[in-house]
Amino acid sequence: MSKDNSFVDFILHDAMSHIDGIRARSMFGGHGLYQYDVFFALIFNDELYLKVDEENLADFEKAGSRPFTYKRQGKDMALSYWSVPANLLENPKELGPWIDRAVEAGLRAKTK
Repeated sequence: MSKDNSFVDFILHDAMSHIDGIRARSMFGGHGLYQYDVFFALIFNDELYLKVDEENLADFEKAGSRPFTYKRQGKDMALSYWSVPANLLENPKELGPWIDRAVEAGLRAKTK
């Protein structure tokens, strides 16, 4: 795996630079993104995935996004993190509400 973090840097310093409290942490060969103490996103293989639950899933489905998947014991496993539409990465103002809803989903998950 490459140690190139240019996509992570782009996400933190360009796409999300206007949002307070964002930080990345290396995990499982990728990065987890937090706003303060709320885990709300994954970066894996230069793709951003946001936390999804029943409140925001329809937005991701409508945008043609797909869930983050991985193999475990030969089976495909999906997490509740879905890909971000590429056009949003170049437009931080449009990305902002998606981030907000992902953080809210992360907060709801913490209270379960």
